[in-house]
Amino acid sequence: MNPWGLSVIRGKWRWLLVAAAALIAPAPAEAHTALKSMGSFWSGAVHLLTSLDQVGFLLGLAILAGFADRRNDARIIAASFAAVLLGASAAWAAGWQADLSMLAAALMIVVGLAGAAQWRAGVLSLTGLALAGGAIGGLAGGDAATGLSLALFSLGAALAAAATVSYALIAIRAVKVGWGPIAWRAGASWVAAIGMMIFAFDCSRYFGHR
Repeated sequence: MNPWGLSVIRGKWRWLLVAAAALIAPAPAEAHTALKSMGSFWSGAVHLLTSLDQVGFLLGLAILAGFADRRNDARIIAASFAAVLLGASAAWAAGWQADLSMLAAALMIVVGLAGAAQWRAGVLSLTGLALAGGAIGGLAGGDAATGLSLALFSLGAALAAAATVSYALIAIRAVKVGWGPIAWRAGASWVAAIGMMIFAFDCSRYFGHR
């Protein structure tokens, strides 16, 4: 193997890590105002899809579900949809605002490590993870719905979550080659790694390092 070529590949991976770390930095509060100009429905969808921790969790969940029985797919998608919908509605109704990125990152680590280990989770475990992650995603976006239609915002976020899991599962189920499981396990390990980065970044706030 060409050592120089290997070093170039490793260099590319380092740049990917730098890019992922840059996405971890919290967006300014004005971002919510920018999203609101899109309307209630699309604000909900884009708010979830631009949250690295939430998208990372959903992708990790889909990879983990991909190693289980495909008959569980519909339940996992439905659980993600319902949890985001109810979470966003509850947060908006209660006027509750909180930074839940550490919890979302912890769930990223859980599904990432489980997927990397190719754990064949049962339907109850997968549904429970979907409900927990979806609820956290919905609650985290509740403050962004202020001044918008709650029904449309929550629906947009819930559909975005369900679509993310659905399309990821379609891609996973479509891969029939022998290296497919290896690729998905590698992807799950990246989910866990990024989750650890987000978790460490958030923890630094409590120790005066940021």
